[in-house]
Amino acid sequence: MIDDRTIAILHDLVFRKERDICGIREKYSLSNRQISYAIQKINNLVLHKNETGIILSDKEVLIDKEGERFLQEYLINLEKGNDLFYDKQSRKLFILLKLVCSCDYLSLDDFVYMVHASKSTVLSDVKELRQEFLKDGFQIEYSREKGYYISGNESVIRSMLMQKVIHCLYEDNGETLLQKYIQQEIEQPFEETRKTIVAASHRFSIHFVENKLKEFTYCFHLLTERFIRCSVEDEKLIDIIDCDSKEYKFSEYLAQETAIQSQKNITYIYAWMLGLSMGNIEENTRDQTIIKQLGNRLIHRFEALSGIKFKNHSAIAQQLYEHLRPAYYRLLYKLPIVNPLKKRIKEEYGEMYSLVQEALQPLYPIFQHEVPDDEIAYLTVHFAASTYEEKEQKVYRKRSLILCPSGVGTSIILKRELEELFPDMEFILQDYKKEIVTENVQIVFSTAVSSRLLSINKPFIILSPIMNAKEKYQLISKVYDLLNDEELVDPTIEKVLVTIKKYVTSDQYRMIKKEICQKEKYLSKIVEEEGMRYPLLSEITSESLISLNIEAADWEEAVRKAAQPLIDKEKVTPNYVDDMIKTAKESGPYIVITKHVALPHARPEAGAKEIAISIATLKTPISFGNKENDPVLYIFGLSALDNQTHITAMAELAELLDQQEFYDTLKKAIHPREIMNYIKKFEKECHEI
Repeated sequence: MIDDRTIAILHDLVFRKERDICGIREKYSLSNRQISYAIQKINNLVLHKNETGIILSDKEVLIDKEGERFLQEYLINLEKGNDLFYDKQSRKLFILLKLVCSCDYLSLDDFVYMVHASKSTVLSDVKELRQEFLKDGFQIEYSREKGYYISGNESVIRSMLMQKVIHCLYEDNGETLLQKYIQQEIEQPFEETRKTIVAASHRFSIHFVENKLKEFTYCFHLLTERFIRCSVEDEKLIDIIDCDSKEYKFSEYLAQETAIQSQKNITYIYAWMLGLSMGNIEENTRDQTIIKQLGNRLIHRFEALSGIKFKNHSAIAQQLYEHLRPAYYRLLYKLPIVNPLKKRIKEEYGEMYSLVQEALQPLYPIFQHEVPDDEIAYLTVHFAASTYEEKEQKVYRKRSLILCPSGVGTSIILKRELEELFPDMEFILQDYKKEIVTENVQIVFSTAVSSRLLSINKPFIILSPIMNAKEKYQLISKVYDLLNDEELVDPTIEKVLVTIKKYVTSDQYRMIKKEICQKEKYLSKIVEEEGMRYPLLSEITSESLISLNIEAADWEEAVRKAAQPLIDKEKVTPNYVDDMIKTAKESGPYIVITKHVALPHARPEAGAKEIAISIATLKTPISFGNKENDPVLYIFGLSALDNQTHITAMAELAELLDQQEFYDTLKKAIHPREIMNYIKKFEKECHEI
């Protein structure tokens, strides 16, 4: 049998083409001996079916194309076989699924038979699960009459199960594991449930957010017996049910098709669907007005905090509405949300994440709890994608396809990053659910493994939807190796390569070309650009841009005086400040971003000449028309050149505005130097952390 870790290594080798031994050792915390053992295990398993094995050199793993193809097919077809080994995590998942999804009498022998392990091993697994569940408010119990069963709040039990299943779906081989459980333990065929849900979604025009259809299908199939036999008690999921809504009709139909009779469970499925069904700003639903208002408020607040002015507000609002409506219900009814890219998003878009988190602050009272990190990460992707400007039309020499089921926002970000890495390639985004069209396509980039990839007969690479600098560097090497095309070589080194080619063998030439492309050009291009941080707040303001205790008759005069240093130091033109006033009038009170603080700005084309921030304190507080945050005492005037460069400084400013000590410094400062010193001290402390 082949274990989960070996499968994961094999997955990386043949789909992600991660062949560097150092990288494998680091990723899986293995010794060279352990790596050698894992490769030997794979070879022993598959060599009787294929003559070509995997070879270990000093630095990398070598697999020929025939062997790679065979191993790709082996992994995709693995779910049809019985080679999956149940490690501890798999056993615990199966026991949990059995406890939640089955209403039969369960004995220890049932678990032992299910996971093919000893009684002592299963007892240890059950003990660990008991400890984990205690903190979540439910527990595993046993009695002679009832056997093993799970007790606690029904909604919490369901939510926990959903989160476990969704997390599993995003792990390597996770879906295979769930399919194993379903085939072994659930009488109703999964395919019948899937067809019922798909048919119902077509019938009632339900469009699931991103890849939530798969999540819903697995969770519903696993929970169906619980929906039939158990009901949600003591909780009101919905105060006002819209029986005419498509989500409610979908829920009623699904209940009827699966013999679910409890009205409370129909209501539960209805609430669940509201958190999964994509919003449509054109649909005249009961909640349309409130979701629009929340969306507009969020966009305006994000603009005010980030210093970004979107050109096409209606397009941004429409895209946001699609994601905000289901997010609203997930937050309102505390429905489970899992964002598999959360960690990556927080790492690669940390400043944007902080600004979105801050923009959401005024919405917390509506839900009476904070917005989960997973939800903030989804909205971060939306806003990050929205900040990208339109690219000018150009002629491309290569064409490639991007298949990304992670969502529209993530797809846009991935496309943008690939365009930066391969400027001579045209990238076509394609719906993952539709038939793959590869006419005139040289290579396919996909964020998920699919049997369809093997049938397209085109080179393909599996990659992460959000990449760090190292992954981008490795990707370039993989693409060059796959295409082996002179056209991708930078013109400045092309002549050198032509000369070299005359005097070396083809294998030597390939290695030389690879080294040059990687180390001389692209390593510096990517790693240096990635390493090039955006400026900090202290680097775009100065003592000469700080004005203390200015006097003004009204908010307009206050803004003009606060921004005057930007004109004096030639950071902006006078027209830019005029546009600041115009924008403030259009946006209304949104430029007052928090108590006593205004942040006026305009679009770059209005006259921004250099990125900068002016800081002004007012001698007398002035009302800007914002009931929640007036009067204004401090004005930060932003000059932005684009939608990206100032993001780090704005994220830092948002953090400073949460520090009472910063306000004390602003209020008591006699000289601009005191404010600058505080900002630099804050940055130094953050850097040390």
